[in-house]
Amino acid sequence: MDIAHLQTLIFLKLAIAGHLTLFITRTRKPFFRKPYPSAILLWSAILTKAAATFFVVWIYCILWVFVNDWVKVRVYKHLELNPPRHQDFIAMTQKNLGPTA
Repeated sequence: MDIAHLQTLIFLKLAIAGHLTLFITRTRKPFFRKPYPSAILLWSAILTKAAATFFVVWIYCILWVFVNDWVKVRVYKHLELNPPRHQDFIAMTQKNLGPTA
């Protein structure tokens, strides 16, 4: 796993685990027993987790759009047959190599 993927995983772990820590520390009993967390605590945790995940994925995708577009432009530029070096090569291949009649 490369460093970029590791950093993303750590960010998502921190974004999710931080709120989950609130749920386990608010009571001495297991977190899934009464008293249940208030609706505002539960929904704020769910929405911030969804937002963090959403933004990380979208930022990742948007960054790759620019990288892919940059590569595409370079490939098309390389494949063009109009630059002078290509025109010179084509002209050279069309010269008569033998004696002229």
